[in-house]
Formats: sequence, structure tokens, C-alpha cells
Amino acid sequence: MLLVVVMGGYQAVVGDWLYVGYLGGNTPGELRFRRCRVSDGAMDGAYSFQTAIDISPESFSEIAVVSNATDFDNRIYGVGIDSSHALRLVWDVASDGTDFTVVSPPGTTDASAGLSATWTHHRVGPDYLLVSYAGTEGSIHVQRRSESSWTG
Repeated sequence: MLLVVVMGGYQAVVGDWLYVGYLGGNTPGELRFRRCRVSDGAMDGAYSFQTAIDISPESFSEIAVVSNATDFDNRIYGVGIDSSHALRLVWDVASDGTDFTVVSPPGTTDASAGLSATWTHHRVGPDYLLVSYAGTEGSIHVQRRSESSWTG
């Protein structure tokens, strides 16, 4: 049995898999995913790793990983702060961690540190993804994505 120990918000469960997000060693502009089975911790050797987004030659300073496992249980999300202080969001649209869509929230060019993300199922309105970070000016910012629109 393989024991996976990951600190911070770099992992999330979708279905029967624990997805671990990380930056490529020689390529800090690649946000990658590996996965292992929840049932026994074994790495998925066939999956190897998937590059969800490649912003090279830029690099990421922070990343966060979250899923919608508490609701639909079919998407993995990765968020990163790039070297130009912009947020980058990527998610799997096929629920298997191999087919990713990349977007950047509009107007987020001031992200500095403290990146965090969460998914919530809103009982009255739409479901949404929340992303928080400290801005370059020292303020805390929260971005909310619901369907295809962003609210700051």
C-alpha cells in the first residue's frame, strides 16, 4: 500500500480517485495532476501524470486544488497564481482528469499569495467555485464562479 502525504490544498477527491496537483520539477509553468485510488492508495500507473495547464515560460507561485465531490462528484479544479499575478483556472470537463478547460477570471491581475479555493452547492441559487487570495496591494480578494460568469 502506498501512503500519500500532501500538505496544503493540493489534493481533492473525485469519484474513486484522489487527485494530487503539483508543479512540474523542471517546468514550474505546468500545473500537473497525478491520482491514486481512494480504496487502497495505489497510484494509477496508467494515468501517469496529466498536464492540466502549461503557461511556460511563465511560472506559478501558488496552486490550489478542489473538486465538486460533495455534490456532482465529477470535476477536478486547479487554480494558480502566475508570475504576472494573474489567476489561472483549469478544470476537467470529462470527469476523468484528462480533458481540461482553461480560463482566467477577468480583472484578476493583482494576485500575490494565500491562494485558496472551495466548491459549494448553494441550496437556493446556483452552485459555485470560490477562490480567495491576497492582492499585491495587501487586500483580501474573493472571486466566485457560477456557471460561466465571475463575480469579484
